Amino acid sequence: MECIEEVINIPELILRFNKVLEFQRGIQVIEEIVLQSRVEFNMEEEVVEDEI
Repeated sequence: MECIEEVINIPELILRFNKVLEFQRGIQVIEEIVLQSRVEFNMEEEVVEDEI
């Protein structure tokens, strides 16, 4: 999938994201979006503890 930064309109973004979902790669895309957001906003990784 091409870089999201190259997508300049919502309909095209939706088409590309649907293609990602067809290949069952949605989780990887979401993880990358979260990672890039953390970098952009200078946030440290949040520690999540398992609930027992």
